[in-house]
Order: sequence, then C-alpha cells, then structure tokens
Amino acid sequence: MNILIIGGTRFLGPYVTKQLVELEHDVTIFHRGQTNCTLPDSVNEIIGDRKNLKDLRQQIEHRSFDVVVDMFPYIEQDAIDVIEFFSDVTKRFVALSSADVYQAYGRLIGIEKGDFTTDNLTEESPVRAVIYPYRGVSKEDDWRYHYDKILVEQQFMKKSPVPSTVLRLPMIYGPNDRQFRLSQYLKTMKTSDEINLHSTEAKWRTSRGFVENVAYAITLAIVNPKAANQIYNVAEDFAFTELEWVKTIKEHYKWDGQILVEDTGVASDGFNPEQHLVISSKKIRTELGYKEIVPFEEGIQQTISWELENAPE
Repeated sequence: MNILIIGGTRFLGPYVTKQLVELEHDVTIFHRGQTNCTLPDSVNEIIGDRKNLKDLRQQIEHRSFDVVVDMFPYIEQDAIDVIEFFSDVTKRFVALSSADVYQAYGRLIGIEKGDFTTDNLTEESPVRAVIYPYRGVSKEDDWRYHYDKILVEQQFMKKSPVPSTVLRLPMIYGPNDRQFRLSQYLKTMKTSDEINLHSTEAKWRTSRGFVENVAYAITLAIVNPKAANQIYNVAEDFAFTELEWVKTIKEHYKWDGQILVEDTGVASDGFNPEQHLVISSKKIRTELGYKEIVPFEEGIQQTISWELENAPE
C-alpha cells in the first residue's frame, strides 16, 4: 500500500511508520521538521505546515495514496482541509480521535450534567452534547479553545466523499510522551516516602494504552480494508483504578514508601472521579484482530525508565 501520514514524528507516529515499513508498505510523511526523529530510510519526507495543506497537495499533484492518515486533527477545520485537498487522491482516510468525545468525559470534567456512570463505553455510547470542552479554561488564541474531536469525527464520517476510519484513543503512556503521565507520582517517589490520594480519586478508573500497542492498533486500521466506515475504541482490556495505577508504578520503580488514601480534603478541582472513563476495545480486537504486541510489564518499565531520564524537574 501507498500511505501518506500527516504528522507522525513525535510520539505515536514513529511507531506507526516503523510498523508499516516492516510490513513493506510505502510511507510518505508530511511534517514540520521540528522533531528529532529517526525514520526508516525508505520513508519519503515532505516538510511543511498543516496550515498550508494546499502546498502539500501541489507537491503530490501526480501521486495517489491508498490511505491518508491524519495523526493530529484537533479542530474541525483540520478535518475540513484534509478532506478538501486529499479526497481525490486517496481511497480512504484514517483519523485519530479520543475518548474525550464521550458524554462520560463531559461529566468527568464537569461540563455536562447527568448521573455518573461506571459502565464501560462502547463505540455506540453517547457522545458529549457540549462541544468545545476546554472553552471554559482557555482563551480564543489558545488551540484548546477550538479543540473538539466530535466535530473532527463528524467531518470524516459524514462529510468525506471517500470512506473513513476513526480511532478513539485512551490515555497513552510510553517513551517520548511529552505529557509525562507518570511523573506526578515518580517525582514524589524520588523525594518522599509518602503519596496521598483522596479516597474518591483512588477509586477512579480509566483506560490506558502503551504507545507501541496503540500504534499497532492504528497500523491495523490503516492496512485492513474492513476498517472502512468504522469507529474503533483502542485501549488495554483492563483498566486500573488510580490506586492500582500508583501501586503498579511503585512496584516497578521499587519504591518502599506508603500510599495513603484519605477521606479528608477535596478531590482535584474540575474533576469528578465518581465518573469513570473506561472504553471497551472489544470491537477492534474482534474485527481487526488487535492484541497488544508489547507486554504490560515491559511497557510500564520502559515508560518509567524514560521518564526518570527525561521528565523536567
């Protein structure tokens, strides 16, 4: 297959590219050239900004692609532009979305009303009624002000003249994660013998995925024609509570401190831990044969080692 990837040199992308090349597909990556990333020799790179996709379109004027992959469509206009400029040169789009499209996420961060639920979320579960989830905490010149994956999904699934595939991703951890998802606990473990969790936060449960495994799910969706016109959740088939997550980090870091769960105080502001965010990945496992290629123990150890070396103090 001939595949064009928009973005894809930071976190997830290098793994996806490597997996596609190992499967002997031809890969072209369009990116800004701002990331120090080693790509396979066979990969064709085009340097540019997605704000100027017209320039990219001109550079590939006489080429066609089996699949165009959008690694980071954050706002509706991102999807509109990709569809406008590439629908006539591809057979299918693959776009990355997020579990934050679900109504449960809106209740988790306090922008949607309704009863909290601990149910696992499938691709058919309700999405948020409130769009632009971060407008209450961002200004108009902040990218988060216009961010909404629901609008991105609607463009690809309803407006694109060619079939699309959408992948709803979980909280992703692993080397090169610039959000350093483990560091809030690792920093404390390095300097203290005690971690405090509020009792409601300790019970909070969410889905996660190791970066290389999530990349494999993306790769399967790219290469399998059965993924056309489908939405897939991607996540591990287990979901830790926050207490279990901290205990796991403790075990692999070999920290001998205490984790204290307390009822006093209040949970984090703007966060309702009574609302869980667990997504079911049964569909992609059944239809595309997805399974983790890196064992959990190995992935968490890789992540801890990388964050200890790279997380800011």
